[in-house]
Order: sequence, then structure tokens, then C-alpha cells
Amino acid sequence: MKITVLNAVLVGNWNYKVFNAKWVETNLFSYKGNQPINGLVNLDDMEFGYEYDDLVLIVKTAAIELRLKDPNNLDNIERIAEVSNKIQSLLSHTPIKGIGFNIKYLLDGNDDSDFIKIMKTKGFALSDLELSQIRLSKKSEVHSTNITFEYLNGAIKSIAFNFHYPKPIIFDNTVIANHLKFAELKLRS
Repeated sequence: MKITVLNAVLVGNWNYKVFNAKWVETNLFSYKGNQPINGLVNLDDMEFGYEYDDLVLIVKTAAIELRLKDPNNLDNIERIAEVSNKIQSLLSHTPIKGIGFNIKYLLDGNDDSDFIKIMKTKGFALSDLELSQIRLSKKSEVHSTNITFEYLNGAIKSIAFNFHYPKPIIFDNTVIANHLKFAELKLRS
């Protein structure tokens, strides 16, 4: 089992012109001059962003995405919280509709925790319909937790965890670490 997605998404009405290279370099990445800040362009989705050290910042008009270049290297996971907090503080007048923290695991077929065994549904089909996805949700006072199981040919292909906050939240390092621990405990129980 490996992590394929580990990100935070700040959904809001962003003025992407604010996120020019100099502003990002100075205000978000705390640039020290030892590594280049690389510009990123996704022509398919007409997105742009930046990559510095181990962090990727993707800027869209409706969302800002922060992710680690290597989602399995968790040594610098606090950088996601740090930059998210800087964006919220510096652009405090931007309407934020919600913040999501996402972790997606790709299963290798050898994963057999009780949690995964429960969700295996061999032979679950109605007529000619095949199971493709199951989503579990739980709401708390602060956020919602969503767990999505994706199936392919009757087997679980991936499991995605989404922790959705309906309003801005300043992350401390423990929030993201606790979400990651929750996901790991579920997958190993």
C-alpha cells in the first residue's frame, strides 16, 4: 500500500494574479536562495503553480492546492500546514468556502486489515451493474470525515480519506498528523 495523494485544498475565490513568483517566493516559501523555485504549468487544465524544495503549490481561481512532491515522504508534512496558514493570514479577506485535507492510498492486493476485509464485496452486483465506489461519512462539530473505496473488477483499488472543514482553520502541526494517524490506524486495524 502506498500513498498516491497527500494534499490540502483551500476552496475559495482566489485572485490568482496575487500568486506571482516574487510574492510566493517572499511570502509563502521563505526562500533562502539555496534551491530554485520552479514554475509549473498544466496545459490540460490551464493551471499554474510552483515547486520549491518538497512542496508543490497549484493556484486556481476556485482553489489552492498544497501537496508534497513525494506523498510517501512525510518528513516535511508540516510544510503543508505552514503554507496554508500563511495564505489564510496574508489573504484574510479572501472568501474561503472550505478546506480539505486528502490522503489517497493505492492498494497492492496484499492488504488484509479487518477494515479492508469488511469492505471487500466479492460478488456484489445487481444484474449487469458492477460496484465501483462506496463512500462512508461522519460529521463532527469541526469537520467531516469521508472515506471513499474505489473498486475495480470487484476488488478494492484505492481508499481515499477526506477531512473537510466548512470554514477556515489554522492548522497546527498536530491536525494533519492526527488525520494521517487516523487513516493509518483504519488501514491497519
